[in-house]
Amino acid sequence: MRLFIAIPIPQDIKNIIRETLANFKLKKIGNVKSVEFENLHLTLKFIGEFDNKHLICDVLNDELHSVNAFEMKFDKCGFFPTRFKPRVLWAGFGIGKENFTGLSKKINKSLKRIAIESETRKSVPHLTIMRVKQLCNEKFLEELKDELEAKLNGITISVKEIILFKSILSSRFPEYFELFTWTLNK
Repeated sequence: MRLFIAIPIPQDIKNIIRETLANFKLKKIGNVKSVEFENLHLTLKFIGEFDNKHLICDVLNDELHSVNAFEMKFDKCGFFPTRFKPRVLWAGFGIGKENFTGLSKKINKSLKRIAIESETRKSVPHLTIMRVKQLCNEKFLEELKDELEAKLNGITISVKEIILFKSILSSRFPEYFELFTWTLNK
């Protein structure tokens, strides 16, 4: 099974993103693909292929029972790897990013006990909104980023649960299935 651990995104945030993207002619930007709205999430840990979901749950149950719920506030949008070579349009966070990073480190450390490798890259809390395969109009992409940033900036999400997802890839888009949910302390 192809697995990852993530924080779900509330429906009202998905609606803001959906409405904003609907108002733009995405084909003018180039060859782009937005993330399916029902699939929007904040990845804490991409696991990859691993067949024993029960082992993951057992290990993380021990670690996550003491984690408190927290809030994250959107503060900017940007591009990976850079604005000059955009491949991903993302929304990032200010308040709460330390909690996210600490939680990600805790999950990585726990999963290492069952031979799941830790991330080598720095954990940057972001919501992937769109992938750019080929850019035709940099100005239009920049306008979309600015519009999303204006609409999302300052919105707070409450992180109350963490979910273990199974991902099935298809030619159209990946399908995600919830396998287990950890509720965080109030």
